[in-house]
Amino acid sequence: MGRIWNRTDDKNLLAARRRGESFSQIGRRLKTTKGSAQSRYYRLEGIVFASAEVHLEIARRARKQAARERRQASVANRELALRKLKTRMGAGMPQGQAIERARREGLTFAEIGAALGISRQAAQQCAGRWRDANPGRAARTAAAARSPQSRRASSASEL
Repeated sequence: MGRIWNRTDDKNLLAARRRGESFSQIGRRLKTTKGSAQSRYYRLEGIVFASAEVHLEIARRARKQAARERRQASVANRELALRKLKTRMGAGMPQGQAIERARREGLTFAEIGAALGISRQAAQQCAGRWRDANPGRAARTAAAARSPQSRRASSASEL
């Protein structure tokens, strides 16, 4: 860590600059480096260089782009989960089980209900009835959904 500046040092630095002393001279008198004196002076005066502003703008744009990409990925994941839900139902999977899987893939009951043409409450009730009727199977399905190995193995066969 560098030098710790105090109010007296700050006053001496500002006074020396007003007298026209160079940062090298100020640094020697305050027993610090030229760069330290220069940086502290700019900070005290509130001077921001264009390069700093450019870097801040670049960082802001990068954050906005990353947020945009996350939103797009989220939409794509939701669309994929909806397609999987419909495919599973078409393949004969019980509606409650298909809804449970869709929930674990991040869909809300409202999205599931809209995709199936039923209300949010009806989707919740259907999933609940399936869980109640298949407690062991529901637990195994939930555990398998949490396992990264089972997700990789089953991802190709689910569509």
